[in-house]
Amino acid sequence: MSVPLFFSMQLNHPPEYLRGLLFVVVWTWAVIAAIVLPVLVVVESAACWWLRDRLGTRSQLGHCLALAVALAAEAVFVVAARNL
Repeated sequence: MSVPLFFSMQLNHPPEYLRGLLFVVVWTWAVIAAIVLPVLVVVESAACWWLRDRLGTRSQLGHCLALAVALAAEAVFVVAARNL
């Protein structure tokens, strides 16, 4: 998710290699990620809480890792958006 976020910061003057269809794809990916990521964080949090008694230790670690990665991506997005 970080690559589209990086390129979306250059919307005013995109580099030469990001013209045309590639720019549209990267920009769309960044916009969808900005909308969907908070929803997925909430869903993963609910899954971690709801399934905590039913899952083994390894599965719990997987869910917690997914939640940590999603929270880190959201933090990067928020920090980058504030620094524009």
